[in-house]
Amino acid sequence: MLQRNFILAALLITLLTGGVTAGLGSLARRAPGFYDRVALPEGPERVAKSQEFTTELVELIANIASEKEWYAQFNQDSVNAYLQEGKLRTGLQGDLLPEIADDPRVEILPDRIRVGVRYGKGPWSTIVSMESRFWLADDEPNTVVVQFLGMRVGTLPIHAQHLLEQVADSLRQSGVEVSWFRYQGFPTAVLRFGADQARADYQIVDLGIENGKIHVRGKSADPEPAPLLEGGAEPRK
Repeated sequence: MLQRNFILAALLITLLTGGVTAGLGSLARRAPGFYDRVALPEGPERVAKSQEFTTELVELIANIASEKEWYAQFNQDSVNAYLQEGKLRTGLQGDLLPEIADDPRVEILPDRIRVGVRYGKGPWSTIVSMESRFWLADDEPNTVVVQFLGMRVGTLPIHAQHLLEQVADSLRQSGVEVSWFRYQGFPTAVLRFGADQARADYQIVDLGIENGKIHVRGKSADPEPAPLLEGGAEPRK
């Protein structure tokens, strides 16, 4: 579906622009500056930083399951090392990217993030990038608000609500409730994690960006007490 929409958009540009198609095509194939800027050269250092991210992620998952309170932070270099080493394809998030998309990269700015991914193959490939802000909702637990500030194909700005909807559909299939509104003129998604659970296993209490790092802090729910049998005895284990 995503590939078909991209091709249709390219054909529409060709039909509507005539003589300026070559110029638009050049803009569409030109990578945004941040995409090359955040890349790490191949070698032992990149492998080590990738492992640093993996270790932090595994520890976070383990702590959510076993600790009352937990915290983790991920810096830009370790995130990009993990992505460039191809771990997104082989790790816990193996189905996150479509087959035609590859080599995602992230830039963490003081108040927003940029995400870019190479889309397509060969000479017709380009970089699809998105800039967004996110924050925790004040009045709803485990609810993250994501404001999409812009999307580009190469360096060419595009309106891509249909692409955002496809991302939202993928999140819904993973159990995340997604709703939309416009905030400050930008499309904004409200992501409710664990909305289908009667009792959340955890609560995110802090999520943000600071000094080129994404941090998350939370606490896990106390386990529910075991039900008592008649007469007050606990069930056998």
